[in-house]
Amino acid sequence: MKKILSVKRLLLADLLLAGGMSAYWLSAGLAPMETAAVFISIFFAGCPLPYFLSTSVVLHRAVGAAEKQNIRIKSPDVLNRLQYIDTLALSKNGTVTEGKPYISDIVPEGMTQSALLALAASVERDAVHPIGQAIFKTAMTRRLRLQRLAACTEIPGCGVEAIISGKPVRVGRLNWLKKEDVDISASLLTKHDKLAYRGKVPVFVSNGKYARGIIALEDSISPETIAAIHRLQKFGIRLIMLTSDSQRTAAAIKKATDIDEIRADLSPLEKIRELQLLRSRGANIAAAGNPESDQAIFTEADLSIQLIPQKNTIVPRNRVEVIDSEEEEEEERKSEDVPESEPDAFQSDLILKGSLRSLIPAMELAREVHRIIRQNHKITCLAWLLLLPPAMGLLTVFGGSFLDPDIAFGGCFCASLLIFLNSLRAGFISGSREL
Repeated sequence: MKKILSVKRLLLADLLLAGGMSAYWLSAGLAPMETAAVFISIFFAGCPLPYFLSTSVVLHRAVGAAEKQNIRIKSPDVLNRLQYIDTLALSKNGTVTEGKPYISDIVPEGMTQSALLALAASVERDAVHPIGQAIFKTAMTRRLRLQRLAACTEIPGCGVEAIISGKPVRVGRLNWLKKEDVDISASLLTKHDKLAYRGKVPVFVSNGKYARGIIALEDSISPETIAAIHRLQKFGIRLIMLTSDSQRTAAAIKKATDIDEIRADLSPLEKIRELQLLRSRGANIAAAGNPESDQAIFTEADLSIQLIPQKNTIVPRNRVEVIDSEEEEEEERKSEDVPESEPDAFQSDLILKGSLRSLIPAMELAREVHRIIRQNHKITCLAWLLLLPPAMGLLTVFGGSFLDPDIAFGGCFCASLLIFLNSLRAGFISGSREL
């Protein structure tokens, strides 16, 4: 919308300039026919058509080329805005990590490992979060018997609470259980710190007022993602990870990936406040992740980037999880094409298939588009500088003549054609890259 308004303003300025100069020369004694020729010459010389083509053709060509490479863009202006992003807010699950957590440690207290896992899985049977799903699937793999629930409530950023046999059973973060006055032994707290220091996600399980153990989950970080983080940093982008995990877990991930900054122990509301604070300091922020689980930061960021995972690759040998072939095939079919957004669903500005690495080609394309637009603007300004002075009659002071309307039209046409041909390079360059 801003671009349309600017073109309208340029057109209005062109008409006012043509009308004003024509009135001046008419009052100076120029014949009416020659005055009309001056008006036409100035109109063609200052025509905003080259300026309009300098941006619109580049963006539309780049959008078409990007879609052929599984990069879906909400509007052509997204590529132009992507160029100015200097801060990238990342969620942890599925963005920095692979998004497929698996149970690595089970630390019970006062019960067996199987009993602790079954208790947690009973609460997580309808879980939407990947951690809860991993706990439930692992219990199903071990054929554990789950208990019936009287009620179940999920608390965003904290965990899940249910009533089993008249007692509240909680599965979630340490800070949440402390707020609920759950009694946690010193040995469990020590074990929690050790697991978090190794980059794992310790989840406490409590029954009534006592913590019954810890289930630790681990989520792999692929070398491809680490390489993508380093590449994005070379673009001059500051990467910040926002997570609800503990400070120790986030610090281990920062050490493994070299992310610039981390913000840990955050609730959804606190994540929004972090982005607001960054914006108050003048940052242009993009958020990358899953709009379902990360909608808090998606709605607050200047640009939202949705990453659609591809089919999983190698599964670590120590991973304990259910492998459902039919479910895997269904997920693969869904990931073949970028899904259409529902009318009331949140629509991301940029939708990419794959890991964080898939953002690299989009960034390269955005910078190439910006470079071509700058070239086109220089061509436009050069055409105006060459055509407008003689069209306005400024050269008559030095004995020159007025610019002929045909020459003014030809100059405008040549500038527009040159810009159009230069803009086509955006599609050729993006198509030639391996996105």
